Amino acid sequence: MTGLLHVESSPAGDRSDSTRVGRVFVDSWRKSHTKQPVATLNLWDTPLPELDSAVLAARAAVETGEKPVGDGAAIWSRLQELARPLLSADRLLISAPMWNFGIPYRLKHYIDCVTQPTLTYRGSPAEGFEGLIPGRPAALILSRGGSYGAGTDREPFDFQRRYLLAWLGFLGFRPVETILVEPVATDPEAVTRADHEARQVAARF
Repeated sequence: MTGLLHVESSPAGDRSDSTRVGRVFVDSWRKSHTKQPVATLNLWDTPLPELDSAVLAARAAVETGEKPVGDGAAIWSRLQELARPLLSADRLLISAPMWNFGIPYRLKHYIDCVTQPTLTYRGSPAEGFEGLIPGRPAALILSRGGSYGAGTDREPFDFQRRYLLAWLGFLGFRPVETILVEPVATDPEAVTRADHEARQVAARF
């Protein structure tokens, strides 16, 4: 098992506020978990398969208890490979910027790849769903140019945090901590505050 999996979803590298604060979190967590390995998954360096008709056929086969065949078998194997680090991590950290009120398309692509029946959840609309990663803690580090907190005019536009919380809850992750890096466009202290909070959360994570 990996002690902590950090999923980086910004293409900006060291210039990314979410990535920078995420690395502060990881460095702080390492200090109190020296014997537990940390894995980093940079989604912009990770090949993600196209979710085409072969995937849909493979998924349909799995949902009926059959094995995928042909092209579907190979792509299903790739989806299993992508889900493995998520399934084998004791804790999950996702760092993400806000793009157009939501998340980067690369992160959404990854979520669509790993959120598959028998891999990370089971069930159906008729019988209900059950996440297959229950009771593991997760943390979100979310950067935004403006403020989208409770009571602000922009709160209804925050599809970044709400979507990720819904997805993590669907898979069974809990509890989930959220560190907001905002408003980076107008407040030069936003990253400094988030760094401080990241160290505090990492210490108890």
